Amino acid sequence: MIKKEKKLGVKVIGTFLGITFVLLTFLFISGCDLSKQSGKNEAPKKKVSLRLRWIPQSQFAGIYWAQEKGLFAKEGLDVTIVPGGPGINIMQLIGSGAEDMGICASAQVIEARDKGLPVVSVGTIFQSNPNIFFAKTESGITSPKDWVGKTVAVFKGYDQEYVFRALLKRQGIDPKSVKEYPAQIDMNPFFEDKVEVWSGYVINQPNTAEEKGFKINRIYPDKYGVHISGDGICTSEEFIQNQPEIVGAVTRAVLTGWKEALSNRKEAVDIMLKVNPKLDRVHEEKMINSVAELSLTDDINGKIGWMKEQQWQEMIDLWKEFGGIKNDMKAASCYTMKFLEEFYGQEPKGE
Repeated sequence: MIKKEKKLGVKVIGTFLGITFVLLTFLFISGCDLSKQSGKNEAPKKKVSLRLRWIPQSQFAGIYWAQEKGLFAKEGLDVTIVPGGPGINIMQLIGSGAEDMGICASAQVIEARDKGLPVVSVGTIFQSNPNIFFAKTESGITSPKDWVGKTVAVFKGYDQEYVFRALLKRQGIDPKSVKEYPAQIDMNPFFEDKVEVWSGYVINQPNTAEEKGFKINRIYPDKYGVHISGDGICTSEEFIQNQPEIVGAVTRAVLTGWKEALSNRKEAVDIMLKVNPKLDRVHEEKMINSVAELSLTDDINGKIGWMKEQQWQEMIDLWKEFGGIKNDMKAASCYTMKFLEEFYGQEPKGE
């Protein structure tokens, strides 16, 4: 009797274990299926293109930071960053809808709208004038008034040209007293003393000259009353109207990307070298430091990307005065504060 009861007990336990194993296996498989189904039900990320105005370099570190750190993904976006370069008309691409959004200069937005392209800025990253003129220290040239009788390299048809003409006028210099040289990417004429003053962007050419071993004097247009802003986030009026959620999401990710990149500059440069291994670390470190100076100005209270009507109108008036645009234009037509105010909140009145 005892033996039979023992055998029966063993059978019951064995059956119970067998059923438990089957149940656990079923639950595990079901769990896997549910997990897969949950992945399938997850909303697909919204695809959007973001066109740069030049090749990948630390000028765009905040954008690549946002991509590397998953900031776009957190916003539900699948962003394709498209490099720019010589001969690429970014305004035409964005204005026509061929590209969704881009990184463009404020001056480019003004010029595009003058030509009828419905491009709008949604945030300005470079608050200060990114243009600069510089001369070798040994030349003794320290201000625009020292340009009289000298040769100055000017990038014709670009914002440097209008800044150059404005500087001459503000300083009361006769344009005929200064020799203009059509600047190109090649800076050898400056290195070889064929041109006394070179122009370019704060983030690039003057750093290159110093890396070549030259001591230079920097001449900042802002110091002489010529104020324009630089790189910003732009898109078309149509894209804002049809896809405001995407515009807002891209703007948030880019602004956050810049805040974090400028707080972690070494790592930001690491990311850029990974994106473009041809870049030189020393040059890129100088570039991102220059970007910080342009972007983290005292007047915006830490709000990277902030825009002001007065600055836009000054640029418009400057371009109209020196032939950069033909038509009258109001600042409000060139930009919108909608997405900045959603991100930061509205600026208090009186500031």
